[in-house]
Amino acid sequence: MKYNNRYADKKLKEGVELEIEGGTVKDYAGEGDNIVIPEGITEIADSAFMSGEFKTVSLPESLKKIGGWAFHDCKNLKEIKIPDGVTQIGEWAFEGCVSLKEITIPEKVTLIRSNTFAGCVKLKSVTLPDGVKRLGEGAFDGCKSLQSFTFPKRLQKISGHAFCECAKLRSLDIPAEVAEIGELAFWKCKKLKTVRLPKECEVAGRRPFGDKAKITRVIYKTVKASSNDFEVKDGVLVEYSGDGKVFSVPDGVEAIGNSAFDSSAVESVVLPKSLKTIGVNAFGGCANLKEIVIPDGVTSIGERAFDGCTSLTEIKIPAGVTAIEASAFCGCEGLKNVILPVTITSIGDHAFGFCEALKEITVPKAAKIHDFAFAECEVKIIGK
Repeated sequence: MKYNNRYADKKLKEGVELEIEGGTVKDYAGEGDNIVIPEGITEIADSAFMSGEFKTVSLPESLKKIGGWAFHDCKNLKEIKIPDGVTQIGEWAFEGCVSLKEITIPEKVTLIRSNTFAGCVKLKSVTLPDGVKRLGEGAFDGCKSLQSFTFPKRLQKISGHAFCECAKLRSLDIPAEVAEIGELAFWKCKKLKTVRLPKECEVAGRRPFGDKAKITRVIYKTVKASSNDFEVKDGVLVEYSGDGKVFSVPDGVEAIGNSAFDSSAVESVVLPKSLKTIGVNAFGGCANLKEIVIPDGVTSIGERAFDGCTSLTEIKIPAGVTAIEASAFCGCEGLKNVILPVTITSIGDHAFGFCEALKEITVPKAAKIHDFAFAECEVKIIGK
């Protein structure tokens, strides 16, 4: 083993050779499958482990920085845990680590640099801290196994090509603080169908998805204040801006206004018996909404009323409703059970589009089912 400083008395696994200088790992020339880097090391230098053939790396809690290209092209690397003390990860640091399946970035990291995880074709799970503000150019380019991605809450910029060729990504929910999405950021994301964007977001070159994207829905979210307030005017709940998990709409309210709960984090909503109308996009983008019972007095449910309520698993439509409007329950990926009354005469375009968990539904014989009402659903329709 090669040591040239005060860490020389540390014992690593047999066959591992490290060059250490002033608390920094400068180079690696070993042949072992498993590497253990000694405590006291604060930095992995640029290209230190580039093209290594090892399978696992154990990093010390003392580590603060991982340099650029540090683990570039380590094709056999399957497992690495980045310590909580790390504040900086260099560009191309894990590019081409084709065996890596999951990664968790510690809380003190605020920037994912260019091509950090590009070409990690087996990467399925990425956990980023909410403090990350920018995803660099090509950060996850070519991560073909990523099916979903949770963006940090305080993210401000997604750079060009950041998720290029992430062929299994199906939907995106861009956080409220994102102000810019770079050119071709989601190019060649072939399965991407649904995108939720903040209204204020600037799309560079207007081509973040490329020229041949198959996206069927782009939904613009309204940013809401973080308080427990709501506004009722002339019997209409105009806006809810609370941050609680449960909310009871006051008795006497007859209508939920258009976009009243748009993108709220609420999980359960109790509706009053006085309710008659649920407006357009009333609960659109309420991804955490798990429980809601529509009162018997409701006669109208607007277009996109529950669009993107991905946690909703069941819904019963009251007898006073005669039409399921366009995209009313579109993108409710967890919806398994839908009960329709015999009064339904029409089911609009994409009304239940992308409801992937919906496998069976009973539809009144007289009801007209419009084109793409059940788009991207493998559902058995009973009664028709």
